[in-house]
Amino acid sequence: MEGDWEEATFSSDDQKVGRLRLPLLSSQLPLTPATTFSFDTSQELLWVGNGFGRVFGYYGIELQRYCSFRVGNGAVHQILLHEKGVIALTSTAIHVALRRGPQIWHLAHEEMKELRCMNYSSKDMTRILVAGLQDKMVTIDIEKGIIEKQTHTDHHYIIMKRSKYIIAATDTGCVNILDPKTFSILKTWKAHASGINDMDSQHDFIVTCGYSMRQHSMMLDPLVNCFDLKNMVALPPLPFPPGAAYIRLHPRMSTTCIVVSQHGQVHIVDLMNVNTSNIKQVNTLSYISMTEISPSGEIMVLADTDCNIYLWGSPSRARFAELNNPTEFPEADESTVKIDWKSDSPLNTVGMPFYRETLLSAWPSLQIYEVGAPPPKHDLQHLNSFKLTEWGVYGRNSRDCLRNQVVRTRQVEKSNVALLAPKFLSEKGKEEAKLGITSELKPIVMADAVATELLNVQVDIPMTYRVLDIKYSKYGVADFDFGYYNNTNFAGLETHVPNSYANSLLQLLKHIPLLRNLALHHTATSCVNDGCLLCEMGFLFDMLEKANGIACHATNLLKTLSHHPQAGPLGLLEEEVSSSSISTMLQGLTRFLLDKIAQDWRSISPQSASIDQVLATTATTSIRCLNCRSEHTRPGTTFVTESLYPPTVQPISITSHQKINT
Repeated sequence: MEGDWEEATFSSDDQKVGRLRLPLLSSQLPLTPATTFSFDTSQELLWVGNGFGRVFGYYGIELQRYCSFRVGNGAVHQILLHEKGVIALTSTAIHVALRRGPQIWHLAHEEMKELRCMNYSSKDMTRILVAGLQDKMVTIDIEKGIIEKQTHTDHHYIIMKRSKYIIAATDTGCVNILDPKTFSILKTWKAHASGINDMDSQHDFIVTCGYSMRQHSMMLDPLVNCFDLKNMVALPPLPFPPGAAYIRLHPRMSTTCIVVSQHGQVHIVDLMNVNTSNIKQVNTLSYISMTEISPSGEIMVLADTDCNIYLWGSPSRARFAELNNPTEFPEADESTVKIDWKSDSPLNTVGMPFYRETLLSAWPSLQIYEVGAPPPKHDLQHLNSFKLTEWGVYGRNSRDCLRNQVVRTRQVEKSNVALLAPKFLSEKGKEEAKLGITSELKPIVMADAVATELLNVQVDIPMTYRVLDIKYSKYGVADFDFGYYNNTNFAGLETHVPNSYANSLLQLLKHIPLLRNLALHHTATSCVNDGCLLCEMGFLFDMLEKANGIACHATNLLKTLSHHPQAGPLGLLEEEVSSSSISTMLQGLTRFLLDKIAQDWRSISPQSASIDQVLATTATTSIRCLNCRSEHTRPGTTFVTESLYPPTVQPISITSHQKINT
């Protein structure tokens, strides 16, 4: 508790107040004070139980009503928080519910008669140990909601805490240290003569406050007993003259404890230095009935016998949990707008709701066709000028065009001849947040937008084969929405890198299954050659496979290619070749790549002929003289087969051809 802590203020009924009064359940039931409360460990919620078996949830420092649900009959003795929900304990049952209120399971048993306390018995928080003013302790599986084990005990427990061990306070004023696995008693301290009123444990310390018999009545002890759980010894007690009623250890400051009296006096004391303390006073006209501190250590809550709840904390920082998860709230009902409808009211005043089905008015383009224009009306003065003959009437042509020509009166439709460029990813994110488009509706909206845009385009060249103009924002090419053009799981390669003319060849090699598998297998070996093109090809194929449609670039492979000493002389680099065509460069690159990856494959021992079986073509080279008819043959393999067309004239004396073995 810091020195600037004070009673928190929050809005309630348009007034600034520092406390909350528990609601009245029914006009037939009396107002009951809180019997227990607990801060949520993962959300900004405070859970309060009352004497009629009902649990209330309050949100935030304003303590807004969040939910309310019934857990059983009688008073709620303790509330535990779990990742799945809220665990509430009554005298005869245990109730587990979601934080929104719906029940998960409710367990009642004949051995559950006078339950008073519970806590987790395992570190994974899947089991709880329940005890009370009875001779048996019960172990319950939280996941299944069943009783796993019943353990006999000679003590009646009223408070239970969990640290390294299970710390349980008895109704006779003793503190027992229990083994978490066997529940056997490891150590016992006599803390107070007549009973323990409150107890807490954090890290290696235990603090208690309780009653003693004085002047023929039970009175609160003016001392706070402290115990060292690590060394299993008692520490010097802390003096508290007003009478210690409730005590809590700070969750983040291991040696700081907060002691509260029944009249609202609060002392913040250091266990290692009892001479320094900070004193606060709660403004109450009744008695304090309980206190609790949040897991973050920034908020403390107190309750009195007048059914009030007080929040204390620092005005500059106030939160319940250290790591907050978003709290689920019910969706607000959209208020309907009343429209003053008249016979002349335009239809667009009604508005259009969000729809997923195709509208009836969305006719496909095949059903839209042009109809002829109505015939023009003739001028009566012009008709009166016609001359009547035996075979009909005739007159002068009053139009500017020939008699067999028709003037087109409609405007020439100007269609969009290019697909509009998509918005940048940064712009789309802002627009989706502004329009409230969720992740579920995003694919539907995108599909509708693309379909509408393609229908509006009327050009001779299909849009799939048109040149795309990539626009750059201040975030570079990473902000361009490539998914606008590619809805498949096949990733493309970007063209803004040097030597990107090889993209089509790399895509072709990637879709050869045997070659792709060999490249991936070689990448997983112990190859240490920095200029290994087969390794870079395997990394590229793996990246394209895992991209799921996202655009990639072959920068590493193309950089390795540009550093190869033979790439420049062979004319494979764009920056060094200006006259060669792209087709010639691709042919040379194909021959070079296949030869190099075969060499890289053979460089790893043990050598294997797998690459030759996949890429090489076994052939016999035959050379024959046309004059003497002598023929010379030799076997060989080749990775590339070139088709050579002989000239139409000028016969040659010696030809060379290949016979492919099939």
